[in-house]
Amino acid sequence: MPELSFVVIKTIDPERIKRFYELLGITFEEEKHGNGPKHFAATLGSVVLEIYPLRPSETSDRTALGFTVSNVSGVFDALCAVGYVYSTPFERDGKRIFTVFDPDGRYIELTQK
Repeated sequence: MPELSFVVIKTIDPERIKRFYELLGITFEEEKHGNGPKHFAATLGSVVLEIYPLRPSETSDRTALGFTVSNVSGVFDALCAVGYVYSTPFERDGKRIFTVFDPDGRYIELTQK
C-alpha cells in the first residue's frame, strides 16, 4: 500500500499559511534549493509538509489535509482564539474530530490521536 511522503501547499502568502499551521503545533524550517524559491518545510512522522509561494501564473489550490493531533481541544481553542474554526468537535468512529479551513480555504480535518 502506498504511503504519503510529502504534501506541497502553494499559496500567495507563505508566512500567513505557516503561522496557521504552527497553531497546530507544526514547526517549520526555512529552505531554499538552488535557484528555487524560499519555502518552509516540516517533517511529520514520515511525511514532509512544504509551503511554497505561488508563481504569478498559478492559482491557489484547494488541497484537503488531515492531521492527527495529541490535543484536539487545545488546537481547537488556539484556532478559535484567532477566528479559524469551522465546526465544533464531534465524534466519529470513537475519535474526536473537528474541521477548519486554512486562510486559503483548504479543508483541514483534525483528529484526536
